[in-house]
Amino acid sequence: MDCGIAAIVFKRGISEEKDARAYNAMNRLLQGVQHRGPLGCGVSVHNTLRGTGSYHKELGLVSQVFDSNNNPMEGDRAIGMTRYGTTGEASEGTKIVLNKKEKRDKLLEEQQPFHHRDPNPWRDFSLVFNGQLTNHNELRDYFKREHHYEFLTGTDTEPLMHLLAEELRKNTTDNPNLIDVFSDISRRAKGCYNIAFMDRRGRVAVFRDKNGFRPLSYAENENIFAIASETIALRKIGFKNNEMQFVNAGELLVYDDKLKKFQLETGNKRCWC
Repeated sequence: MDCGIAAIVFKRGISEEKDARAYNAMNRLLQGVQHRGPLGCGVSVHNTLRGTGSYHKELGLVSQVFDSNNNPMEGDRAIGMTRYGTTGEASEGTKIVLNKKEKRDKLLEEQQPFHHRDPNPWRDFSLVFNGQLTNHNELRDYFKREHHYEFLTGTDTEPLMHLLAEELRKNTTDNPNLIDVFSDISRRAKGCYNIAFMDRRGRVAVFRDKNGFRPLSYAENENIFAIASETIALRKIGFKNNEMQFVNAGELLVYDDKLKKFQLETGNKRCWC
């Protein structure tokens, strides 16, 4: 079992600034993948009415994290995750780390979503990821050597975030081509993983690597588009079995004003954990 991720888009947006429907739906989605990650959870929300974003993350179970946040975040799009730590401080073991007070702040730094800030809203994004990058140490060495980056965590998510940022910068247009971006991510990021990405414009992208070891499902109706690591989470927000399907291995889903699907790699049909 390896973390749980989710994303949701309310297609018709929101008409009132105080509408926290995406945040509340993400609570239910993450409850559906709670068993995949007991260490902590987090959510990033986009408000298309205001053109703004916000995020919240904390250690603990989904119910604890959402109950502890006294300011539900308004918006109509969101990504989120529950963490089962395999790299960084958490690799020592959840119980060991949580019992060390000096480790908790570092653990919170490792909790997703990760957020990359950029003055260009197309390159300012939040990221959630599950699985493992087998070449994360090589990517870390590359960014230290070529860009003199100082890493804040020992996770494989952080080099993946920098890799995404670098690929977005290669696209010189104001609106980077996500097909090109994630094609290069697929080539450079080795391992078994799923990615959910949301930029400051509210564009949501989901990618499943070509190996297909980590499951990822999505569902769509006239009101909602959503993805989750397991179909049980999609059922928690009202989707029926006939509305759900797997994201193909090597497939990219992009939701801006409508859903677009791109098969970037010829993938396997595995779906294990």
